[in-house]
Amino acid sequence: MQSSKEKTARFLSSKFGHYSVLGLVSLDVLGIIAGEGAFKVQVEEAQAHALQTSSSVCSNANEANTVRIGMRL
Repeated sequence: MQSSKEKTARFLSSKFGHYSVLGLVSLDVLGIIAGEGAFKVQVEEAQAHALQTSSSVCSNANEANTVRIGMRL
């Protein structure tokens, strides 16, 4: 009877095992890329909200423009 270590080694060295690992790594990379996209959207929404808030709170247009420039940095 084979040990689980031997079974795992045989599975991973097979063509099916190879493509299984390749598929899992591909899904992991796609998940990372999708996660970064969602994070970027959240940051952009937060910046847009902050710009709207700063425009309504600032007493004049020059002050609001200074806030916008600072947020881009």
